[in-house]
Amino acid sequence: MPIKSAPVNAPIHRGRNGNAAKDSRSQYDRTGMTKNDPNPKLLLAIPNEKGAYVLVIVLDRQLTVEAGGRTGELRTGYYAYAGSAHGPGGLRARVARHLRRNKRLHWHVDQLTEAGRIEGIAFARRASECDLATRLADTVGNTVPLPGFGSSDCRDCQSHLIGLADKVSPVSVITEDRRLVYLAVPPAIR
Repeated sequence: MPIKSAPVNAPIHRGRNGNAAKDSRSQYDRTGMTKNDPNPKLLLAIPNEKGAYVLVIVLDRQLTVEAGGRTGELRTGYYAYAGSAHGPGGLRARVARHLRRNKRLHWHVDQLTEAGRIEGIAFARRASECDLATRLADTVGNTVPLPGFGSSDCRDCQSHLIGLADKVSPVSVITEDRRLVYLAVPPAIR
């Protein structure tokens, strides 16, 4: 499918630093994807509507991360990150961005998605990222490895990053809520 591009005489948008910035609306086609997205079949299973999602991320090595002016160490293992997508392209565009490699680091979780691999994605059109994070944190054996990670704009959550006791725990928590859909990410794009 062709990618929409801005007209030649389109106004130049300026970023925070005053430099010319691409019009972010022009990078998406009508499906909410860009030409650089991995595995379009997987992404087409995700709606391009607003909603909340959970990424199941595996770290094969220890990682030093920064969040909210704090630095912390994340051990090898499984993590779940709860987020929301309310911008252009909705859930599909946000998840596609998380799956891409070599992206500009913007959100706290970008540190994990660059260093680790995403093994699963759960999403729901009408759910709260805070509800998902709280349910995951309240699961026996799961931990909050770095308070404030991914939740700097949230007053109620301890963190939106949860250390998982095992690989199965996010799936069992997520599938209890029938509004959520869980997708395993094929090894070829991890």
